[in-house]
Amino acid sequence: MQNFKAAMFKDSSRAVTAVKLLNMDKPSDVMYLGRIVEEAETKALFANPRHPYTHALLASVLTPEPQMGLPETHLGIAYPNPIDPPSGCTFNPRCPHVTDVCKQTRPETRIEAGHLVECHHPQ
Repeated sequence: MQNFKAAMFKDSSRAVTAVKLLNMDKPSDVMYLGRIVEEAETKALFANPRHPYTHALLASVLTPEPQMGLPETHLGIAYPNPIDPPSGCTFNPRCPHVTDVCKQTRPETRIEAGHLVECHHPQ
């Protein structure tokens, strides 16, 4: 939970403080619908996220500047049912990079740029 709190503050004026609270050499996990979709050293996760959901989490941080408005995450408004998740990749209803393979086949966890990522099309 400590890692998630740091992600929430990534783009705010408290970002440096929040990130310094973490051990940047330890791995952080990103979960979606109860599955780990990405794991990497915290510093690498913040610097170069590979899973589209990790990108969206980091992009969704509110800033203390009201005139900047709400961040655009490109996730749409579809929310899958966690009791009856979609077939294939569970993130496919919200993913901006979804393809037919995403809807049909659950992705295997693989190493991509030093991250463990569960995605057919890591960024």
